[in-house]
Amino acid sequence: MAISVSMINTSIGPQLIRSLEHIFDEAQHSGFLNLYGRKLREFPKAARRYDLSDTLLADLSKNRFIEVPEEVCGFWSLENLQCYCNSIRTVPECVINLQNLTRLNLSCNQLSRLPPCLCQLPLQVLELSNNRLDSLPKEIKYLTCLMDLDVSCNEISHLPIQLCDIETLTVLNLRRNLLMDTPKEIIKLKLVKLNISENRISQLDPILRLMDSLIELIVDSNPIISPPATVCHRGRVHIFKYLEMVAQKESKRHGIQTEQDLKNVFRKSMSLQPISLQHCRGADNVPSQQLYEKKYQSSRATAARGVSVDVGPEKSHAATAASRWCNGTADKNSSLPERKISQEESKKPTKEHKVDTHHLLEPKKEDKRVPLHEVASSPAIVVPEHTEDEFTKELNRQKAMYEERKKLAERIKQTIISTSPAPPDLAQVNGDEVFTKDSHQKESSLKEKLSADTLLGEEREERRRAALRLQKEQEALIEKQRQEIRWKVETRADLTC
Repeated sequence: MAISVSMINTSIGPQLIRSLEHIFDEAQHSGFLNLYGRKLREFPKAARRYDLSDTLLADLSKNRFIEVPEEVCGFWSLENLQCYCNSIRTVPECVINLQNLTRLNLSCNQLSRLPPCLCQLPLQVLELSNNRLDSLPKEIKYLTCLMDLDVSCNEISHLPIQLCDIETLTVLNLRRNLLMDTPKEIIKLKLVKLNISENRISQLDPILRLMDSLIELIVDSNPIISPPATVCHRGRVHIFKYLEMVAQKESKRHGIQTEQDLKNVFRKSMSLQPISLQHCRGADNVPSQQLYEKKYQSSRATAARGVSVDVGPEKSHAATAASRWCNGTADKNSSLPERKISQEESKKPTKEHKVDTHHLLEPKKEDKRVPLHEVASSPAIVVPEHTEDEFTKELNRQKAMYEERKKLAERIKQTIISTSPAPPDLAQVNGDEVFTKDSHQKESSLKEKLSADTLLGEEREERRRAALRLQKEQEALIEKQRQEIRWKVETRADLTC
């Protein structure tokens, strides 16, 4: 029997050596070294007989290595190194020679600290889960190509600020650690996935809402109070909405205007601006006063050139009123009541002064004369001194004629007003429109306030319900713990008896 056992042992040794030699021979030609699950404690010495410097992938997983073998650090072309499920406690400094290494897996080992020499490699994926790490080194910022970092299931209590300097990092897994919070500088990272579940985080910082690139946020199994657990279970969108609401409340508490407040102020300032006629009416719909004003200005220009055009007393009076209403100033020379008229000449009725009402009601023929109160106001006309007497006579005649026409026009206007309703005044219309706009804006602001109050009421009610649920859960947990303690005490009493 002893002879058979010795024969079996001697037969197993050469078979293992032959298999390792076969693996090294294949690795020399294929560039893939596979030592998975060989239960090796040291790197085989048979590898010295083979040229493995151009190996691209090395799998040393599920063995019994205490440290990363130095022989592997001589594989200059190595890109992927798998060393999970070993007993690795240290990493040699010669690992810095692997300047083509992009993926390193050291999970499920016994590392208590991350050596700084690893931070000088061009790593893109670094897996350090299920170790004994209590912190990350400050030199981690030199991993400028890192995209995926997994440090889950460790004993990390705080993150270094230097971690937030890695611009290429997109996936960060911090599950099952001892974190109390996350640094504010984490918003500088362009993360796509962030896992901070199973930690000791009690409150999320509102600044996390500024991470626009984030798609997946996992915060489960944390003693979080803000936001509530009901909001956290709904996902990233609801969490960010809650954090936005908290940030707005804090800014109002500190007297800082939010974007919504600035929009409301801008709307109020726009409502207080004066509204012109072109805003109230279309560009094509020009008011009649502006037409009269244009005709009035053209008549003054023609009078200045020496051509007399009769605008009519009604239209000239409307033009002066429109100019006063639009520009706020009136021409002193154009206002007829300010002129002094001699009583003797005005009382003298002449044949030329008599005007027939039937003739005025008929359509007027073109009369190329202009009232002299406009001619006198034009600066381009120069009257010679030898014609001063004739000028005064003509002026008095025109004044009297204008007065009679003005009275007649007022009578006709009164009769028209009595028979048909007068059109509304433009100023009054504009005022009414402004008043209606102000009223509409006030109603909309009241509606916004009511909607905001209802939303706040719903949020408060939801918080109250969540607090009640949390209280009930805590009470149930405490009751369960008490029952367990009672059961343990009873069992111990029974055992002692």
